[in-house]
Amino acid sequence: MPEDMQRCYLTEATRSLTERAGRPVTSFRGPRVKTSNVTQGILEELGYSADCSVASQRLDFVSSNLVKPAWLLAPRSPYHPSAHSAFRRGDRRIWVVPLSAMIAPLISSTLYVAGVAAMRSLWAILYREALRTGKPIVYLAHPFEFAPFTEPAARRSGSLLRRIRTHGLSLRSRFYEKDHNVRFEANRKLLQYARGLPNVEFLTVSAYVRTRLANGEAGTSVRAPPQEDRARPPTAAERPGPPCNR
Repeated sequence: MPEDMQRCYLTEATRSLTERAGRPVTSFRGPRVKTSNVTQGILEELGYSADCSVASQRLDFVSSNLVKPAWLLAPRSPYHPSAHSAFRRGDRRIWVVPLSAMIAPLISSTLYVAGVAAMRSLWAILYREALRTGKPIVYLAHPFEFAPFTEPAARRSGSLLRRIRTHGLSLRSRFYEKDHNVRFEANRKLLQYARGLPNVEFLTVSAYVRTRLANGEAGTSVRAPPQEDRARPPTAAERPGPPCNR
């Protein structure tokens, strides 16, 4: 997507979400877990402090973002990205807080395909890593998953390779649990298991950046992100702009 179009969409979405939430929106996860150095530059302009659109060392077949070699080499712990690459350390102000993965991703799609027992095992591995390194465990689920399932419309436009690169393998949806009540219960059981582990604390990404990374707990030199309660000039999202050309 061209930079101007990204800036327009992100500005419009940020303004809308800020108005509805009644407070600044400071963390971001791109659609289909997509990001880039251009996207992160725009997010900085809009006042974001975190991007969660990198899944370090993830390689799986339940992703809608199937082909992403850069994930395999991305840092596992939170980092400031480079202005030239979203997947390397650099000196941008924004933080990348990677989604947790150990080849298999810690996401709800894996839960619906592999089941609660398998996800507990994956969580246990990531928990031991977190105890050793201090990195957070980041779990991804979508609110719409707890509503009745709607089969996505078939996508016919573009080449097969492009559809796979953009949307992943259509076969993956056949393995998903379709009953929203079962999905909710599976998430409840998984998070109940995580809650029972020693020294586990649940935080939003924005709260994690503000209370952990801004205090230097990531073990790197850090710069504090914008605080929600601190007076600041208006960001691009708060200034009026032209409507997006669709």
